[in-house]
Amino acid sequence: MKAFITGITGLAGSYLTELLINKGYKVFGIDNNINKHNIKGIVNKIKLQKCDIKNKKTLTKIIGEIKPDFIFHLAGITYNSFRKNFLENMYKTNILGMINVFEAVRMNNINPLILVTCSSAEYGLVSSKKNPIREENNLNPRTPYGVSKLAQDMISLQYYQNYNLRIIRTRTFNNTAPRENPFFVCSDLAKQIAEIEKGYKKPILCIGNTKSVRDFTDTRDVVKAYYLALKKGQVGEVYNVCSGTGHTIGNILEILLGMSKVRIKVKQQEDKIPGYDVPLQIGDYSKLKKAVGWEPGVKMKDTLKDVLNYWRAVV
Repeated sequence: MKAFITGITGLAGSYLTELLINKGYKVFGIDNNINKHNIKGIVNKIKLQKCDIKNKKTLTKIIGEIKPDFIFHLAGITYNSFRKNFLENMYKTNILGMINVFEAVRMNNINPLILVTCSSAEYGLVSSKKNPIREENNLNPRTPYGVSKLAQDMISLQYYQNYNLRIIRTRTFNNTAPRENPFFVCSDLAKQIAEIEKGYKKPILCIGNTKSVRDFTDTRDVVKAYYLALKKGQVGEVYNVCSGTGHTIGNILEILLGMSKVRIKVKQQEDKIPGYDVPLQIGDYSKLKKAVGWEPGVKMKDTLKDVLNYWRAVV
């Protein structure tokens, strides 16, 4: 069986690749920014090509040559920024890039199962009474990224309904694991602690809003959910991927500081607090569990320990 992954060398892509190889799949993939560090040890076991998903012609040719049985669409821009031309590039990448994947499937007259990884950012602000959040909750994205993922979600549904593409969608909540970009909070905090322990920076850790509540899942559990959703899920459906447990950012910090080898002071920085912050977001994964039998297995403390040890080795 052949699996094709867009964004194959990213955080989720690299762990999904390892999972599929262990299950005996032939794994093919593309990435625009190839991170060989994430796939060292398995790079010789996959067929990897550099390709921007905005390049429809090249993408169509690659998918036509591979004729995959499964497509995991993970590629995209996963954060918000207000740099010049950022929004235009994000929308083109996340929305038009995904459409290019679908059109490549149609133009090559193939019928793979396709997983599209959407996001909990689509839900936006949700009252405490409606947490944990279920799939039927209103979609009200508060960020440009959330808008792009909502577009992915609805366009995917249209391609299933109108063109009979066998698409399954997930809405993934926050996740973290070793290899995560330090732009994101868990990896950011762990990297700062590792740098302080090595004496590379003063023993002052900078953080934004510590009161926000988020639902974190280990990325290694998340990719198992992706695999099971595509293998056993119902085409046309959407599934939350989450832990069902909320953690304040302050709690995450407390766990990490408890693992530190040195004393560290904490300093809150206003520029680390986004204006679009969502104060509470906890997911409900019961629909996915009922459909495919998935539930998270890695405890948050163990995930954070692995993330911190990863950055200790890197810095």
